[in-house]
Amino acid sequence: DTESVLALLPKHLRKELLMYINRSLMIRVPFFQDQDESIMKEIVEMLQSDIALQGQTIIHEGQNAERMFFINVGSVHVMAPHALYHVAVLEQYSYFGEIGLLVTHGRHSTTIRARKRCQLSTLSKENVQRLLNVFPNFNMAFRREALRRMKLSQKAMAKARPEMCSEHRLMIEVVKAHSITTHNDVKTYA
Repeated sequence: DTESVLALLPKHLRKELLMYINRSLMIRVPFFQDQDESIMKEIVEMLQSDIALQGQTIIHEGQNAERMFFINVGSVHVMAPHALYHVAVLEQYSYFGEIGLLVTHGRHSTTIRARKRCQLSTLSKENVQRLLNVFPNFNMAFRREALRRMKLSQKAMAKARPEMCSEHRLMIEVVKAHSITTHNDVKTYA
């Protein structure tokens, strides 16, 4: 158990070990790159570990955004809004959930499901806000990357062809049927 071993170490050694354990993640995540080592040490100390099993929903669309996730091992499906099909796959060293921490309504816009068993690291909303408030360079890099990813996400959603998916057609038919029954005089038979 990594956490129990880390608890035995002095604080400065704990930070160094956490930097070593998380160095691959820190190198690959764009808003961590080019940051001062002191910021990096703060971040690795805030990271929490989590595991998601294959098929498990990690984030539900519309759920309050309480934390963001980094994939250390495994991959996830990014699901289309209100649908049962995915529009993207995120692999090792990818991350998700950061946009929900920045937007006004504070909710996740998509559902994320584990494609394979995932080992995840997470940062809480409170810790992200603390980092954004204390480190202006990190704040700018984080927001710039979140905006870039939001634009990419919107493009991926636009490329998806929901009319080809049966659940979308079914939803349209239900809506049409509902509007037909509410707008026409419907006779009830006893």
